[in-house]
Amino acid sequence: MAPLDGRTAIVTGAAGAIGRQTVRQLLDAGVGPLAIVDLPGSGIEEVAAEFTSATSTVLGFGIDVSDRKAFGTVCESLPSVDVLVNVAGHWQIIDFVNSNVDDWQTMISSNLFTAMVTCHAVLPGMIA
Repeated sequence: MAPLDGRTAIVTGAAGAIGRQTVRQLLDAGVGPLAIVDLPGSGIEEVAAEFTSATSTVLGFGIDVSDRKAFGTVCESLPSVDVLVNVAGHWQIIDFVNSNVDDWQTMISSNLFTAMVTCHAVLPGMIA
């Protein structure tokens, strides 16, 4: 018996290298079903197909995780959420002196706000 048999999970940022490895590790630990999320156009549907097998269900969602309504749809696709892994993020190496508010808002939205949206959505069910 794997340590997470029968548990459900969501992984954000799952189309990237760290996200894919996280998905692989969760499936190896027995998680299923598993919802994976990344931006539209990231190839997340192909990643879901790559990991779906006779013994595991992987649902891919091409959404912006900072969209609370869209993330709610992801949560509703699972019977419950036992594990949340926030991999989604964005880092841009820029000269801070020449940066602007738009640069900061992009980084804050993708690195902080997305984690807050996802945690806020799943924690009530995890606590109950």
